[in-house]
Amino acid sequence: MPISRAPADELFGMDVLQDASLVEERFFNKPRSLDEDPDEALDHIYQWGMHCTRRDGANMPQKICDLTTEAGQQEMAERVKQWLTTCFNLHEQCGAQQDRHEGLPPLPSRVLDVGTLEQPYLRLHIPGNGERGEYTCLSYCWGRGVTEFKTTAATVNDLRDGIPFPELPKTIQDAIVFTRRLQVRYLWVDALCIIQDDTSDPSDWQLEAARFGTYYQNALCTLAATGSYDSSEGLFLPSLDRMYPTYFCTWLFASHPTQLYCTWIPSVGDTASLVSRAPLSLRGWAAQERILSPRIVHFTCRYVMWECTELFASERSPNQETLTPDDSIGDLRRVFSKPNATAGDPSTGWGTFCRWYVKTTFSRQSDRLPALSGVVQRIQSYTGLKYYAGLWENNIVEGLDWFVKHSERIPKNQVLVGPSWSWTTSTGNLFCKKMSWETLPNPPENCQADSPQIDSIEVQSTGQGIDGVTISGVITITGALSKLNLAELTYEQHDVDENRWEMEDNTNGICIHWDRLPLEVEVGSSYACLQLTAFTFRRNGYVNALILMPESVDTNGIVEYRRVGHCRFRQDFWDKGEPERKTIKLV
Repeated sequence: MPISRAPADELFGMDVLQDASLVEERFFNKPRSLDEDPDEALDHIYQWGMHCTRRDGANMPQKICDLTTEAGQQEMAERVKQWLTTCFNLHEQCGAQQDRHEGLPPLPSRVLDVGTLEQPYLRLHIPGNGERGEYTCLSYCWGRGVTEFKTTAATVNDLRDGIPFPELPKTIQDAIVFTRRLQVRYLWVDALCIIQDDTSDPSDWQLEAARFGTYYQNALCTLAATGSYDSSEGLFLPSLDRMYPTYFCTWLFASHPTQLYCTWIPSVGDTASLVSRAPLSLRGWAAQERILSPRIVHFTCRYVMWECTELFASERSPNQETLTPDDSIGDLRRVFSKPNATAGDPSTGWGTFCRWYVKTTFSRQSDRLPALSGVVQRIQSYTGLKYYAGLWENNIVEGLDWFVKHSERIPKNQVLVGPSWSWTTSTGNLFCKKMSWETLPNPPENCQADSPQIDSIEVQSTGQGIDGVTISGVITITGALSKLNLAELTYEQHDVDENRWEMEDNTNGICIHWDRLPLEVEVGSSYACLQLTAFTFRRNGYVNALILMPESVDTNGIVEYRRVGHCRFRQDFWDKGEPERKTIKLV
């Protein structure tokens, strides 16, 4: 598309773009002209975004480096060094959680010794006891269908003598090159620093996975391949932003007598979305990597961005971006950066984080819990709370009160690992109740005695503590148990959410969300329902409950149930099921 600059004599005090296509127009609060408040002005959304600065030119848009060239890579490395210097010298919170002695952190169990630009050797280094040194970490998507160069038990000793650089995926190659340009000697990459014989001998992987959080926490910075879908794309992505010239304009609003410098660039909605909606943000393991890393260099599809606790910046705005990523990861990063005494309780936002986390992808679904071990350990250091397969001891009942939308159909031969009551076994869009029973508005009086009581919890994992794959879990709980016989009801399946059922007339206020799409043989079955919470809405009482199927009976005669769904009833319909207070086990 041709872009030209308007003649200076056409518009007084304003430089504008011509031939930028108008693709959407929106109105806010009856706008009439640009003389109105800019928040109420006509909002034209072009194929070009607008970058604004103050009148004095502070935070003036900067040139974007061409990372496809060595000169551009070196220029970018110098910018990152400036951000690092600012962070270490001025940001007290960013390094508060790092383990540094005389300025250096302990090295991971294995690292890549990348040498220097002048002497670019590459080998696997196993540090001696207590050895310290500066290192970077790589956060990236492995991708599917990509042949990976991995460290195995058979090759680990050979790699100490040297690693063939050309055989590595491009993302790892670029991380090695950029680490050298930062004048840092060591780099940690999971594929090369962990023995990947996970099928025959997973012991090394289990041990190192438990240390992931510490490795990222103590790194100088994390190099994040944020804009790359797999390891073949690399860090140094070509930027379309370099194709467009920079233009400036000055707008003077009547109610805001402050002029703005504006630069038109290809629009992404907001700069922060380059991180929060990027391919890497969909990778499950990348969640704790970003949460625990004190400093991150994001290599996006547009330009490089910097994220630490006290600064979110970019090549375009090296001093400060106007917007920061608005997501649960950013919230936890900010909490974790503070001293323990002032951090608050990070577990209070757990439901919001879990809702986002279940949308991320894993090569193995059994990794969902191990990939959170570093985050969990940090939360425990703040709160001292016990943790059970995705639930915290201070809100177990609230943690059970979840349901899924758009549940995926599970193949018959697929075995889901973990207890049925844990949200980590869900396969759709997760919704967690944000309120505990005590904070629900106006619970019906006859429900107060039926609030569930947690008697005990036992969780078994393959690893030590929270670090391994959760195999099973049993919650012994005492609460109101009612009956649900679907054969007596006429229901209809939701048009969009296949796993959601509602009664045709809905006079009973019944809404069911199955954890997975039910098989035809299960339709019409009779279920047990365990009340979790009760609340009042529009003068009607309602009950949230778990839908359960009996599995077995233990030696003490206590029935063990498996969770199959979540339901909501009108209070009067719930009472028809003749609820009784019983002690049961959830498995």
